[in-house]
Amino acid sequence: ESLLEDAREADRGRILLIRGEAGMGKTRLLSEIVGMSEAKGFRHHRGLIVDYGSGDARSAIRMIVRSLLATPNSTAEDWGRVIQQSIQTGLVATEREPFLTDMVGIAQTTQWAAIYDAMAHETRERGKQETLTELVTTATQQAPQLIIAEDIHWADRTTMKRLEWIAAAAADLPIVLVMTART
Repeated sequence: ESLLEDAREADRGRILLIRGEAGMGKTRLLSEIVGMSEAKGFRHHRGLIVDYGSGDARSAIRMIVRSLLATPNSTAEDWGRVIQQSIQTGLVATEREPFLTDMVGIAQTTQWAAIYDAMAHETRERGKQETLTELVTTATQQAPQLIIAEDIHWADRTTMKRLEWIAAAAADLPIVLVMTART
């Protein structure tokens, strides 16, 4: 509870790693943390990392990004509209559209497809980092944020890099990043 209070009151992020054997109660503890965070005015976002090799490596970050956009259950047809609304409301800058589109997991618009395809990998990565940082920064202006990444022991290098970006952004923001892992 003090972890949440510290993050909210000091505008400084906190990172918590919960490690333990399968079945020891990590998920139950997370449920308690979510309940406490909601009582303190936090918005929470959850990304589940699936067994290595059995899913899209970016799905956990995609879940978190979609939740940060406040519409985690939107359909594929809705996401283009959600991204445009996010730009119009100032959640992210216009030039972040292709990076946000990629992180949400939909096809690039005609306007951005050729430009995005022509970008160097490093440029895309830097753009995604800046976009994710801007997204979590803007979200904290509305409420403190609890970001959960479950089962990071299955995470690939890309997912871990994205979680590092969130952790770096959390240093000066009211964000609590909670990650779980099996021992």
